[in-house]
Amino acid sequence: MTQTSFRRILILNSYHQGYLWTDQITDAVRNQIAPHFQDVEFYIESLDAKRLHSEALTQNLLQNLKLKYRNTRIDIIVTSDDDALLFMRRFHDGLFPGVPVVFCGVNGEENLRGIPRQHFTGLLEVLDVKPNLELIRRLCPETDKIYVVSDSTTTGIALRRLMGDAARDFPDIRFIYLKGEELSTDELIQQLRKLDRTSAVFMNVWFQDKNGSFIAYKDINPMMSRNCPVPIFGMIDMLIDLGIVGGKMNSGKTQGREAGAMALRILKGEATPASMPIITQSRNEYLFDYRQLVRFGIPESALPPGSNIHHRPFSFYEAYKGLVWGVTSIIIVFLVMIITLVINRRKLQTAKAQLIESRRNLAITLDSIDEGVITTDISGSVTSMNPAAERLTGCSIQEAAGKPFDEVCVLYRSGADEPIPSPVTGVIQSGTVTYLDSFSLLLTQDQQKRHVADSCSPIRDEENRIQGAVVVLRDATEEFALQEKLRQSEKLRSVGELAGGIAHDFNNVLMGISGAAEILESETSEEGKRFLNIIRDAARRAASLTSRLLIFSRKKQLVMAPVDTHALLNHTASLLSHTVDKKIIIQIKNEAPLSIITGDDSQLQNAFLNLGINASHAMPDGGSLDFSTRNVFLDQGYCEASPFDLTPGDFIEVEVRDTGVGIPPENLRKVFEPFFTTKEQGKGTGLGLSAVYGTIQSHSGAINLYSEPGKGTVFHIYLPLATGASPETHPEMEVCHRKACILVIDDEDMIRSTLQAMLESLGHQVLTASDGLEGLDSYRAKAASIDLVILDMIMPRMNGRETLEELRKINPELRILISSGFSRGDEVRVLQSKGRCDFIRKPYIRQELIAALNRLMD
Repeated sequence: MTQTSFRRILILNSYHQGYLWTDQITDAVRNQIAPHFQDVEFYIESLDAKRLHSEALTQNLLQNLKLKYRNTRIDIIVTSDDDALLFMRRFHDGLFPGVPVVFCGVNGEENLRGIPRQHFTGLLEVLDVKPNLELIRRLCPETDKIYVVSDSTTTGIALRRLMGDAARDFPDIRFIYLKGEELSTDELIQQLRKLDRTSAVFMNVWFQDKNGSFIAYKDINPMMSRNCPVPIFGMIDMLIDLGIVGGKMNSGKTQGREAGAMALRILKGEATPASMPIITQSRNEYLFDYRQLVRFGIPESALPPGSNIHHRPFSFYEAYKGLVWGVTSIIIVFLVMIITLVINRRKLQTAKAQLIESRRNLAITLDSIDEGVITTDISGSVTSMNPAAERLTGCSIQEAAGKPFDEVCVLYRSGADEPIPSPVTGVIQSGTVTYLDSFSLLLTQDQQKRHVADSCSPIRDEENRIQGAVVVLRDATEEFALQEKLRQSEKLRSVGELAGGIAHDFNNVLMGISGAAEILESETSEEGKRFLNIIRDAARRAASLTSRLLIFSRKKQLVMAPVDTHALLNHTASLLSHTVDKKIIIQIKNEAPLSIITGDDSQLQNAFLNLGINASHAMPDGGSLDFSTRNVFLDQGYCEASPFDLTPGDFIEVEVRDTGVGIPPENLRKVFEPFFTTKEQGKGTGLGLSAVYGTIQSHSGAINLYSEPGKGTVFHIYLPLATGASPETHPEMEVCHRKACILVIDDEDMIRSTLQAMLESLGHQVLTASDGLEGLDSYRAKAASIDLVILDMIMPRMNGRETLEELRKINPELRILISSGFSRGDEVRVLQSKGRCDFIRKPYIRQELIAALNRLMD
């Protein structure tokens, strides 16, 4: 993987450019490092030590490098051969302080003395002198003299020293040194011409003779070969092909490759010079020139295993050995193939039949599933569709084939106007499975929008290459609608909590208003009574509004009893006939064989009245309002899928149908929301249908509607049938049966005042307390004379439930009338179950209070 940062690499060579050894090292270093960085620059500097070498030149180069690189940051330095290492060891801190150095081509470990290992590492140029001497004795067993050719350069002297060390292991051979500081090039050639057949030559280096004349290796080696009657061996691979037999040779390519790999690790931060040991092992290979082997009669069989031979003449068998053996074997293989083909043909026929069957089964499966399946090619064009996809998109495969996927399937995010990008494009590019956004919208060919879900996956061939994509679309329209209903139900439940909380304070105020109006009635003139009636009527209307809030919130305690739905609908129709426009025809079709339910008849009648009045508002020019019933059975699956809390069983379905203007689609999901109304300001509270919704919920039923603009609206109400019950009759209210001493405990001053006046007007003796603690103190003081306690449920310091429990501890037989504008039905029923306890909801009128007192006192 390439790196993005810029890198500068300095290569410092001991010798000059154009010298094959140096060029091999430079090219190998480049090839190791360059592919790993996007931006890298190599700086090449040469000491030219083969041809020129002096302290003056060294100092001149030092100053040149200081000037040249004073403003250039070098990331790493690679040196080749001894002179460059010695130069950098001497001037590193002054020229490139802290810059890592990797060396190669170094001839002796003595040149490593004094190098700072924290910055320097690399590899030695291991010259396999002893293996090469053993090679000469092996290939030329008659040899008893070896002439060693070397000049006085740093490399030449180092090689001569190595040769001298190794010669001690060969006492049977005499070593004669032809030194560059003692001979001219012509004298060297004259010496070589005189050698006899028991001699061999070992070529180290010859760049300068005693006259200081420089001669290139490309010139000296062919010259030596032409004038030497015995084999010439060497240790540096650049000499091969220039007239030497060969040897175990050191390579500039190998040195550069190893140095470049070490430098790359440092540049990548994988290692530091100090953490990388200096490589001292040999990396050399046996190389030979075939032409020289033939010249001196050296057989290939005598060469070390794995030797690399240059200039071997072309051999058809050697070059095409595989082909020869292949052709030889092909006849046998051909016979085997004929037999195999016969067998495979039968297998292929069987596999083809299985494939056809598999495709047929796949087609049947795709045609049978409900999910739409669409496939595309690598360009994103549709190639196939199953019937479910055709139904879902409204487009046949004949129409869709070859078209881009996003033309056949236009997808939108739910609630957004802009189409989303085609999932096929992303899947083909990334090769990963993509899942559509939850309930994305699909625009069908007839411009309808359907909610869809599911996924898009890549199609791959046997070699894991992407060939296209497959899109699976599941119609989630009904599921989305169900979730919308669930969210609506949760919203109504949340707002209901708020509605219930308001009811308590509101009903206290209404209790004060209506109670005061009843008390003033007996003391007011006829003209004043007219205004009192207005006050009482306003209080009743406000109480009705509060009642609707409580019904909506399911906080109002219902008076549950057997109710005949048919009688209730008949009574509702009678009331509506005196209320709505005479142009509206009301019809009742009571067709359900079973009509008895358990419920609160007043609340149910209010619900049906609300539906009827709303329907009349939708028919300003007249129309038809129909009530009809039938019996249905709701099974487990229907009840679980419904957003209402239903129990499977027998229900009565009440259908309320009108021929009015209908409800716009955008308002259908809002009609049951509290305070939502399309009426003008002052003509509706927006609590009618929300109260109906709450009433049906509180009766363990369900309600839904269907409406189209201009075609009317239909409400379907489902109420569970009662078992073994019949409607109750309600006795007439009575007057107060007996007089009593009553303790009123309520935190509202106006409630205490109006209730005290109302009770005293009925002949009762009244005591009052502003909260539970004060009420307990009053009761303890006069427990013997108090017959009954009227107790508010919501009070500061000590609430009604806590107060009731404390009163029971004092007198378990005490009669208590719970009075509240808002209380949880379950809590009241628990308190009533303990005996001698009743409940009356605020606001109430005098007759309701008398009835409650009579029930307790009797």
